[in-house]
Amino acid sequence: MSESAERRSTRERLEAAAEGLLFISETESPFEYEELPGDAPEELTADAVRKALGEPEGTPAAELSLDRFLAGHIEEADPADPVAQESVPRFQALKQALAGSLADVRVFRVGDVQVSYHALGRAPDGTVAGLSASALET
Repeated sequence: MSESAERRSTRERLEAAAEGLLFISETESPFEYEELPGDAPEELTADAVRKALGEPEGTPAAELSLDRFLAGHIEEADPADPVAQESVPRFQALKQALAGSLADVRVFRVGDVQVSYHALGRAPDGTVAGLSASALET
């Protein structure tokens, strides 16, 4: 399989898993496929991802686990909300798609109040790729 076909396959798997799902914070945001630029950092750290995204020095950036990132949609989904409960299996499948498509998946929270989340890992062709979502956190 060529590099472009591998990249396309990874993208298609992640986009299919995320289709129609929204990351819920004080707002709702769709998940979007993203790739860090070709000169992406060798080691994924919060600071390296912040820089690769073009965010200025001093912008808050932190790492959290994939479990913590999706906990609000899986373990902490509102039991009284039927829509949230119906979405739990889809979020579990999204988590599996990320972990199955990318090596060493890590999630980075970048920003303050207007926050972006980046679930990133290495695709089979070495590209740093994953899914991102925006959040409003006041």
